[in-house]
Amino acid sequence: MNANRKPYGPFDDAVMDVIDELRGDLSGRTVAMKSGLGHNRTATILRRGTPPPTVGEVEALALGFGKLASEIIERAEQSEAFSGRAEHLRRSAAVDDLASARADKEAMIDRRLENPEHHAALTTRIEPTDGQDSP
Repeated sequence: MNANRKPYGPFDDAVMDVIDELRGDLSGRTVAMKSGLGHNRTATILRRGTPPPTVGEVEALALGFGKLASEIIERAEQSEAFSGRAEHLRRSAAVDDLASARADKEAMIDRRLENPEHHAALTTRIEPTDGQDSP
């Protein structure tokens, strides 16, 4: 594999699973003719050669199968093969959001502590009054 070629990721595999399902027993030549893609590129895509199909190529293939690209993408997103990965990505994004919020809060605290007036207010000791009001 050429080092400059983008490898297949989990979503690319999920999209190709849907394309393989739609293809059924159609020959590569028939798929190429129906999609309007070149024979060589169609063959590369169907054997999952790199690079993975572009969105435009997925659209051409989808139209050749009488579908919309959005249908293929939606099916890929809902597939068992990708759903676990998508959940992992959602959890990762939530963790990143929490880490970002924490970093923002720490930066805000640092800015407040750098302000001498605020710092003095935080470090001023308040003496107990034993229930009596101060004059």
